[in-house]
Amino acid sequence: MTEAAIQQPDMQRLAEVAARVEASLAMFTRLGLTTTAADREQYTAEVVSRCRTARDRGTIPGAWSTGEQLLVALVLYDADHLAALDYTPQQAHERVYGDLPIRMSPRQYLAWLNDLRVAT
Repeated sequence: MTEAAIQQPDMQRLAEVAARVEASLAMFTRLGLTTTAADREQYTAEVVSRCRTARDRGTIPGAWSTGEQLLVALVLYDADHLAALDYTPQQAHERVYGDLPIRMSPRQYLAWLNDLRVAT
């Protein structure tokens, strides 16, 4: 599996995930449960920290949640770890994107992943 396979998910499928997430987001917005720029910055810093920890250890800790492991594997291009979790890159992108505590478009998501790679 190549970096390209991990880096370029099917954008149509991510858009479908986005539509489902947006339906849920409308309810959260009505309840006043939205994310702020500070929330996004804090979450990004936490992800960068996890990526650096995995990179420095040479492995992604199995004690982390599946979602955390998938996100770090996508950032670090760790196709072997995705396979060990029984996820294809596309499935991992859909799971991670759908579970993000911060909202962004599919294109913003891919740009964010690239930013994480640079920061790591």
